Amino acid sequence: MAELMPVTHTLRADIATIWSELRGGDDLRTVALGHPLDVQEINERSLHVRLWRYQLTPDGAKPVYGDGYIRLPKGTKPETVISPVGQDKILIDTTTEDQEAEEANG
Repeated sequence: MAELMPVTHTLRADIATIWSELRGGDDLRTVALGHPLDVQEINERSLHVRLWRYQLTPDGAKPVYGDGYIRLPKGTKPETVISPVGQDKILIDTTTEDQEAEEANG
């Protein structure tokens, strides 16, 4: 059985393109808000990520891993584009917190 790729961050931006090269290259995939990412390196102008695709083999579909880059526009900070897993307030279930606040306010 194939080992699952680790997830280190989630995408905070509405949408991002993952490129095959830091400059130039091909558009590998477009990802949207909340997409899980395995971020390998964070730079001022880019995020180096690992990604996967499935390749058909005689034994069925197998994950094939590769590298890609999310390019950051000038002046964009990495923390506005990604969040460590579990630390993005937008994606955290706040049901219990909401219920406690309602009970406290009567």
